[in-house]
Amino acid sequence: MTIQAQFNKIKWEISDTKIMTINSLSYSFGVKTESKKGAGGNDKIVVKGYKKDSLSVSYTVDRMCGVNPEQEHAKACDIIGVKDTFILGGKRFGPLKTMLMKVKPSNAVFAPDGLIISMDITLTFGEPEEEKEKKTAKKKKASKSKLSIAVNAKDVEKKKKAKGIKS
Repeated sequence: MTIQAQFNKIKWEISDTKIMTINSLSYSFGVKTESKKGAGGNDKIVVKGYKKDSLSVSYTVDRMCGVNPEQEHAKACDIIGVKDTFILGGKRFGPLKTMLMKVKPSNAVFAPDGLIISMDITLTFGEPEEEKEKKTAKKKKASKSKLSIAVNAKDVEKKKKAKGIKS
């Protein structure tokens, strides 16, 4: 058995009973920038932070290859909102923790009795905007609290000296 990739409960593998492999994979990341006009006509590019990472995986599930399309779709839907590490070829691919944001089935082929024979599934991973905002807010709060502790420590020293208390 060979495992091509894995995210949480979903394994893309080739074995004697199952063939489920990735058809396409795309990953994007980058930085947010802003242009500012400088003196003498020199434009400056300022880096404002990181864009959210985006990972997309498309694969086909087919009964002829030992995969039940309904079960695989249900398995993917069960883990929407779950954060985990995406493993590709035995190594981490993309951010340490990424969240499954969207499951999109397409190109379903049905048997005459309504049973799904095969379908394509696209999984979209990323980080919600509110997660990024929370991280920046936590960093700002932490820096404010450190500053207030430093100010309070100075005030304590001044009060000790004023009262004649030696440290």
